[in-house]
Amino acid sequence: MRLAEFRSIGSMAMLSALLLVGQAQAQGSGHEHHGNPNNTCPLMVGGMHEMHVAAYHPSSGVLEELCAEIPGTGRISITLDAVSPEIRDMTTEIKLVTGDGTTPDPVTLAHLPPQRYPTGVTTFAVDLASPGQYALLVTLRDGPMEMAATHVMTISSGVEKWVYVPVGAVLVLAVAAFFYFRGERRRKPQPTSG
Repeated sequence: MRLAEFRSIGSMAMLSALLLVGQAQAQGSGHEHHGNPNNTCPLMVGGMHEMHVAAYHPSSGVLEELCAEIPGTGRISITLDAVSPEIRDMTTEIKLVTGDGTTPDPVTLAHLPPQRYPTGVTTFAVDLASPGQYALLVTLRDGPMEMAATHVMTISSGVEKWVYVPVGAVLVLAVAAFFYFRGERRRKPQPTSG
């Protein structure tokens, strides 16, 4: 195999790896807000009272607010903002539990007991040590009336997206080698019988 051909195959593999790295980084940092140009994550409580949910995970390297997908475990800061002003006169109870909010007997990781938030903003931090699903359970009470909503977040391990980089580079290298050897075999003179 000639040196120029090795360089060509190596260049294709390197270009593919760089493209895959770029795609993984783009997915890790920006896939939260697709279809939502205002970068908001609404939560409708009782179907009529809107809250805005934002999760922040600075140790992951993503500095923007996140919604349903959190790239990696660790300390997460969650903020709830009452968009509907009438929520500020109600009591708000917040729980963060394991699972999707429908599993029986979930583990409660954070609990903010019912209270009024006159500013409409609530922030708390929690350590999420394991990948998986976590549910934010919000309950509003106004006298005897009670309304609830659930917001599910998925915590990834933070490494899944990088698995595709070496796999993609190996695939590109294998395809390039296949076509190279196939071409070499066709160029060799075939023995004639005679």
